[in-house]
Amino acid sequence: MALTRRSFLAASAATIVAARTASSAAKSDVNSRIGICTIGFHGQGGSHIKDILKKKDQAEYVALCDTDSDVLEQGAKIVEAAQGKRPKLYRDIREALADKSIDAVTIATPNHWHSLAAIWACQAGKDVYVEKPLCHNVFEGRQLVEAAKKYDKIVQHGTQSRAQGTLIRDMKLIHSGFIGEIVESRGYVYKNGNRGSIGHGKPGPVPKNLDWNLWQGPAREHEFMVNTERKKPGLYVHYDWHYFWDYGNGEIGNQGVHQMDVACWGHNRGLPVSVHSRGRPFRIERRRSNAQHAGDHV
Repeated sequence: MALTRRSFLAASAATIVAARTASSAAKSDVNSRIGICTIGFHGQGGSHIKDILKKKDQAEYVALCDTDSDVLEQGAKIVEAAQGKRPKLYRDIREALADKSIDAVTIATPNHWHSLAAIWACQAGKDVYVEKPLCHNVFEGRQLVEAAKKYDKIVQHGTQSRAQGTLIRDMKLIHSGFIGEIVESRGYVYKNGNRGSIGHGKPGPVPKNLDWNLWQGPAREHEFMVNTERKKPGLYVHYDWHYFWDYGNGEIGNQGVHQMDVACWGHNRGLPVSVHSRGRPFRIERRRSNAQHAGDHV
């Protein structure tokens, strides 16, 4: 007995995101394994590949998609070594989604691609797992919800917290009144301080291995920026696109998604009705201040 294609996608988010065993689901016979393609995998998408490859009896990587040819080749070697078969490689997501051998896609692109990639996947008849945040802005997220309904496709957007057995247990206790009425919750994220400065950039040549036009996709077009301080392909790639509005949502749309989700889950009163924002990256500023007081020797 094996998981159906739809059950697999619904049950596998915990494995994809948190590298945990997928939760149990209804089982039935299937004719073949699920054909998978991961879109964008220099970062979190690499975890998708690693964990889905563990489910060889249920899924097979038939394709990979990334705008960086070097990343594509690295992924192909990992998949081929694990399953004995090289996947097809695509740089253009539109070509990947036209591939009939792909049943489902996982999406770990920069945030500005999340909703459009998932909507296109639904239109192409694929089930979807898309990384957080679900969308770059609220409007496009609602369009994805409507696309999932219209094309009757699974679109799963998960966080590690929702799949953790201990948290599920604790939330049931909280909702039952075990610790009394919940009137306030606070979430803290200090990762930005550990990551340090992203450096500065200036216009420069695009690396030959990167299709900058496809990478930007639906975002406003910008010149490629080389990084003048850090040994990276560019200021935006890879990872630091998080801190530029055209591509990311800052730390609140990165790690902050998890903290806000747990808070809403715990309160169990629906979504917030107002938002207030203030502050700056205090930990980075404090570290710089300490360095100055110590004669810049830190």
